[in-house]
Parts: sequence; C-alpha cells; structure tokens
Amino acid sequence: MSTSPADLQIIIGKRPFRVWKGVGSFMLFEFGRPRRKEDGSRTGTFTLWIYMAEWTIRKARRELAHSESSDTTIHRAAETLTNKKVESAFLTTFVAKRQVRHGAAFRFEGGYILRAWAYVRGEDDEEVFFLYSPDACIFYRRDGTLSSQSIERA
Repeated sequence: MSTSPADLQIIIGKRPFRVWKGVGSFMLFEFGRPRRKEDGSRTGTFTLWIYMAEWTIRKARRELAHSESSDTTIHRAAETLTNKKVESAFLTTFVAKRQVRHGAAFRFEGGYILRAWAYVRGEDDEEVFFLYSPDACIFYRRDGTLSSQSIERA
C-alpha cells in the first residue's frame, strides 16, 4: 500500500542506540527501547535497514565510510552515528542522460549525513531501505515508490 514521506517522522528526533554493519554492505540502525531476541542480539522498537543500496556516511565534506569501505572503516563510522539524533530525512531523484536513480538521505545531529541510493544495475523490485515499526514496514524501492505493509514484529 502507498504511504506518505511524512510516515518517516517516526524516527525523526530519535537516537539510534545501535548502528551496525549487517551482511555485505547492509547498514542497520536500532531505535527505541532495546529488546533481546532469541539469538541474543538486540533490536529496537524501530529499525532502519539500508538494504540494496550504495551509501556514504559523511560529516561536512569529509567521507567517513561508504558501502565498499573496509569493515573497520564502516564500524568506526557506525560508532559515530550511534546516539546521534536523526534530524531529517530526504527522498531524492537523480536524473542524468539514460539514467534515473532514487535515493534517500538521513541527516543526524552534528552535521552527519547518511546518503543511500539505488544500485545502478539492479532489479526494479529492490528496496533502498526498510523502516520497521512494531506494526508496519515502510519500504523505499529503487523506482522511487514509497510503500508500507502491515506486520507483526516479534
């Protein structure tokens, strides 16, 4: 079902208690009250998952990490975003000759910005990011569609 960019407000003003690198170049941000899962890992009330996307983390003009950086560099950049309040979110469209790409940017306090955009070569149904809440999942597809689906999070 279609959703509004205003629905992203559920993380605006919140601080991720955990920012971590998942499999490959996935980045995950855990917000809200921490909960222990059966496997012992911690999850939040809300989870932002940068999924099938290229991404960068920057502060001002300085790049701290990107999706192809070393694990050490990514972990260090993730630590800088831990407990930094999300100030805003942007959904963007980049248009060039023979190319239209969609992406998102999340601005954190202290001048940090996470930018994520769809891979150049990808499938139309790939998501740039997912945003999970206790009862819904918002997803932003590489075609620029922002949608949501009802879920029950364990």
